[in-house]
Amino acid sequence: MRLVLIGPGDTEYHFTRLLGMKESEYWEHVKGIARALSSTRVEIGLLPDRGVPVHVAREYKKTGGKKCIALAPLSDRTFGTKHLEPFLQEEGLFDETVDTGDWYKHDLIIGLMGDALLYLGTSLGSAGELAYAGYLYKLVKGAKPGVAARVEKIHPLARAGTRFPYTVIAYSPFNPNGLQPELRSYLEKIGVKIEEAENAAGLENIISKMEND
Repeated sequence: MRLVLIGPGDTEYHFTRLLGMKESEYWEHVKGIARALSSTRVEIGLLPDRGVPVHVAREYKKTGGKKCIALAPLSDRTFGTKHLEPFLQEEGLFDETVDTGDWYKHDLIIGLMGDALLYLGTSLGSAGELAYAGYLYKLVKGAKPGVAARVEKIHPLARAGTRFPYTVIAYSPFNPNGLQPELRSYLEKIGVKIEEAENAAGLENIISKMEND
């Protein structure tokens, strides 16, 4: 099973200033999430950039994580990807790199590159990625009149909904107000399963259940 991680890039601003979380508390959550992922043997995918997803990915690899995939818009010619290079070149972090097109396409499809999405907090980027994953999944499911699409047409390695219902897991300590009710309702309307992990142990239980169903 592949889990895509999305979340805030500016962790100091988001977790310390917005959520009022101590740095030690933040890292305790990060390490707990990583242990939960590595113990369930899921593979993970994420944008190789600063922020909570890469923090989790580093700890995941330290604790014996199965496979870590860089999902990067290497074909982009508008904004470029030079700032991603230090992460892509970081020794021992990524096992594979997948080109997701340009930045415009990347933001639309990153959430569909896994069987499930782990939502690690709401920022401008992560909110957009979650919403567009839902919207494109709506098209894939044939829920928009007159539009038909297949997930492999979005990207050859996209897999949302191909094995079991596409699932969004919101990590509650990083989403203290929960998902926006209207967004949650739209996601559920098109068949997206919403799970809320109260802590790392809860995350591990959710993933284990998904793998065994």
